[in-house]
Amino acid sequence: MHEQIKAAISFLRDTRQLIVYNARKEERQTQRIAHLHDPGHSISSVKQGSGRGTRHSPTTAETASPALSSKGAANPHGRHDSISKGGANHHGRLDSISKGKERPGSSHGRSGSLAHQWRAAGLASYPRSNPMPAAHPLRLATIEDDEFLHSRALSHPQNGPQEYDIVRGVMRLLQLIVEGHNFKLQEYVRVQPDNIKSFDLVKDVVDYLHAIVPIANEDNIAIIVQVFDTLIDLAQGCTANQVSIFNAKVIQPVNTILSGKYAHCSVPKVTELKGHAVLCLLSLLEDDSDRETKIVFTEMSTTLDLDLTLHNLTLVYERSESILDPDGARRRAAEILKTNQASAKNRALANNPEFSKGRKHRRRRARLHDEAREVQQPATSENKAELKKAADVGYLYCMLIMTLFPVLSDEQRSKCLASPAFSWFKMNTGRIEIVREHAVTGEKRLYTVLFPIPEICASNMRKDTKHRFLWAKKRDSPQDKIESFVNASADIIYEIRNQARVSGQKSLRILAKNYQLWWIGAYLITIVMNIFNLYCTVAPEGTQQPGFDKTFSVCSSTLETIRLITGFLHILFWGLSTAEFTIAQLPLLVNRKRLQVQVKEKEQRRKDKLRLWGENIGKDDTEDAEDVEDTSGGSSRFQYNSTELTTRELALGFLFESRALYHGGMVLLSIVGLFFPPAYALHLLDFMYRDEVLQGVIASITLNWNSLSKTVLLGILIVYVYSVVGFVFFRHAFDRNSGLYCDSLFDCFITILSYG
Repeated sequence: MHEQIKAAISFLRDTRQLIVYNARKEERQTQRIAHLHDPGHSISSVKQGSGRGTRHSPTTAETASPALSSKGAANPHGRHDSISKGGANHHGRLDSISKGKERPGSSHGRSGSLAHQWRAAGLASYPRSNPMPAAHPLRLATIEDDEFLHSRALSHPQNGPQEYDIVRGVMRLLQLIVEGHNFKLQEYVRVQPDNIKSFDLVKDVVDYLHAIVPIANEDNIAIIVQVFDTLIDLAQGCTANQVSIFNAKVIQPVNTILSGKYAHCSVPKVTELKGHAVLCLLSLLEDDSDRETKIVFTEMSTTLDLDLTLHNLTLVYERSESILDPDGARRRAAEILKTNQASAKNRALANNPEFSKGRKHRRRRARLHDEAREVQQPATSENKAELKKAADVGYLYCMLIMTLFPVLSDEQRSKCLASPAFSWFKMNTGRIEIVREHAVTGEKRLYTVLFPIPEICASNMRKDTKHRFLWAKKRDSPQDKIESFVNASADIIYEIRNQARVSGQKSLRILAKNYQLWWIGAYLITIVMNIFNLYCTVAPEGTQQPGFDKTFSVCSSTLETIRLITGFLHILFWGLSTAEFTIAQLPLLVNRKRLQVQVKEKEQRRKDKLRLWGENIGKDDTEDAEDVEDTSGGSSRFQYNSTELTTRELALGFLFESRALYHGGMVLLSIVGLFFPPAYALHLLDFMYRDEVLQGVIASITLNWNSLSKTVLLGILIVYVYSVVGFVFFRHAFDRNSGLYCDSLFDCFITILSYG
């Protein structure tokens, strides 16, 4: 165990030296490029200035990492000499590790797995460089101090892909060490308490990011993305690493990346780079309950360039609008076409009134139509994947802004709310809260998690379905709640599939989308028709006999015509509501019953098979049989859910489903209302069917239906006993003139039941 710890410490030391070495090299190259672009400087002037001992300003890698200059502080005059010698020894150790050799008293070759990881990272081919000569203690070593770097810079202005692949492999290896929220390894990468000297690799990785971002190009974008991935895994779940990464000024390279055009790089790579940069910032904003993390939230809201973030979000939205919001893309294309046509026509008529009659105008109009068609054309199969990735990056921008929204200023909030892109992504971003234990204190804390709502859920789930899925569940215990969610998931999946099928046809999509409009229209017409009945329906004087022909209307012919037209509209709205129910909701009810039947059959088969196995073979084989039966049953259940309903099944479901019969009965009552207007009064009771509050009240009253029915039966029995007693002993007490009849036992029973 002691040898493994020593090997791990040696591995961290070698990794840090390699990261620092590449960071210094990238900074030297950046300085060289800056001097070459400066008209008053050249490489020779840099040499002359360095030879005279000119003092250079410290760079980011030196000012940001005090650990880099710890040896220089102890021995200032031999600082660069010690660093160069350490670099040479570092290469020697890497070669020994990659070749699998072990020196006496060394621990580098004692861990075969680490040596294998180094060889997998390609470190055996890492280039050697000559030791740098001793320099002035206050002067930063320039690119000319290293013979290898100087020759590479003169011949190749950019680092070779092989060197970037080596560093990328090291960063990937460092990411794999802490992958999976391994809190102990995340802490150990930042600080090694069991070592004489601790190396902050988290800070060194950020320093390397500072060095490589200014020279980002097509060759090293992949390594920058890998650096961000490493930082994300170092930060997630570890508050100390999050604070360390933020204190290393990771915001500066992120702002640089967000502002970069990168014209020589492909658009998908640039989008991926910016997405990883934003995701790195999101990984620093997991928890705001500690004082340090609250400071991170506040400082990031002031240091992050919000205008650049909104600008990139808008670009991503406009680029992927054809798959995110097709209707909005078509509207924008129509506006562009209308504006371009108006402006072109005005300019043409101003120059030549006869222009509109010539060929040039037709060609100009065709070109404007082509421009608008390019805006509204749907995404092809080739670029749809790229647009989907761009949309995912847009969600990351939105999540970052939404996370920082509580600490933003009023002016910043107004900018965000005024952005159409942010409004759209915010509307399609979900939010949940989870309970998770803190890695250090072990306390249970509430964490907010943002996630993009899938397109199929956003467009193919009705609002009442979402509300019913979230709130109409059993909440007696956590187990009942989870079981209720799981049981409802099968219905939700089938409903999403059915809604997707309905949305594929334009007419059915309009019918299903406006389901609330059909019912609201029908109910409003019902109220109007009953108002007509209140003022128009009367009975002849002296007529008290009931019947359909004993009533008539006193309304004028105009009102009667209006009532007739309104009645036909009532039939139309109820017909549309019934058609929508048959297309969108009836298949769900039929599938639910079919699923319940299959579950019962499966359970019965399982019990029968368990009984046979238990009687003939034994308990152990019974458990095996249960596992096999569950597996086969789950497979058949999946096949069952994926089966589409036939027309015969839908017809039978309409006849045997109570809700379907209810809709059909309402249509018939609407037709009857044309000839007998008082029938519209029954449509008013539809409010009980639609309103969830009244349904809850009725459900609470009739919850113990068995007890209520027995109580009513007991009351009827008591009344019957009273009627028997009254008929035998108190018949003379019933006054026939007052309507109290007791000539027979039945008359006594009805009288006592009515009057008591």
